Amino acid sequence: MIKAIVDKVVVQEMKREKSKGGLIIPESVQDPQSFGVVVSVGEKVEAPIKEGDILVFHNNGGMSMMIDGKFYRCLMENELYGIIQSKEIIDQLSLLEMKQQDLDKIDEAMKNAQTQAASASQGSRIIKV
Repeated sequence: MIKAIVDKVVVQEMKREKSKGGLIIPESVQDPQSFGVVVSVGEKVEAPIKEGDILVFHNNGGMSMMIDGKFYRCLMENELYGIIQSKEIIDQLSLLEMKQQDLDKIDEAMKNAQTQAASASQGSRIIKV
């Protein structure tokens, strides 16, 4: 695993599966903020953050990394927006781990779409004389 140092906080990135109304959120739509579960807190972090807390932070904050097929983000204390403390809100967010297998599924779908598009376009190149 990874241990945060100094004023850093390491979170495992999460993504929302559904909107507040229950609609499934497609990959192409991005939240204005990101969510993550705290896995490590640096010794000089002054905010009352502990492992297991769910934090809100900016999509472009910190540094992203992948360890064992899971996405993590190393954030400075001043890049954090807040801690979600209400279990009801956490449940409404329907947060899921971001894993390498999610990206693999997207890559596979894109390859299939490109293959189908290439096959379809080859058939349309036939010119009758």
